[in-house]
Amino acid sequence: MYSHTLSFRDTETSRTSAQRTFLIFGVNRGGTTATAGAIRRLGMFLGDDLGGNLEDRLFRKRLGMDTIRETVAARDADHDVWGWKHPHPHQYIDELLPDLRNLRLILVTRDLAANSLGTSSWDREDIDKAISMYLAQTRKNVDLMRRVDCPALVVSYEKLLVKPEAVVGDMAHFCGLKPSASELAHAVDFIKPGAYQPGEAQDLSVAEKLRHRGSRIKRALLRR
Repeated sequence: MYSHTLSFRDTETSRTSAQRTFLIFGVNRGGTTATAGAIRRLGMFLGDDLGGNLEDRLFRKRLGMDTIRETVAARDADHDVWGWKHPHPHQYIDELLPDLRNLRLILVTRDLAANSLGTSSWDREDIDKAISMYLAQTRKNVDLMRRVDCPALVVSYEKLLVKPEAVVGDMAHFCGLKPSASELAHAVDFIKPGAYQPGEAQDLSVAEKLRHRGSRIKRALLRR
């Protein structure tokens, strides 16, 4: 079934189970927002308190593990199928694994050159630093995918841009969703590179805008 993505350890039992939980992750500037937005338009709940980048603020490590576990329990109570997007799940995922019901991973990858150029431009990092960030985070992501014993789907952001219908179709299958033709077209329409989709979620806060556009000085100010 997976013609434009890579799947690992996928089983029909997990894919068709009534209860499924999804984690969408990847590198910064790596296409996770496009992927999450498409999946959200396919009908999956990804949270209420979303920023413009579709990251659920209730899954931030600074809130503490007790709060994150409470969020997971609340989501399980309200939704049989749900997920969240987080670019750095390594901060807490091992502690959270026992609390996650039928976890299924969606790892989004991006080309080294494109990602490094995007990070250099968006985050004002020099290119050597951007490459180092990409390599370090990609290794963590792949290690997580290999280490955690659950189904995983690897999505290429480049493939998503070139063949959006096929890749979104693969993602829908992995998520156990059966969208109509109009729902599939609506999901595909979300995929527009270069900017967050206006109106899709709440606007980024000032702090988020600084972090996503910021220099090292701005990020240092945010950490105070």
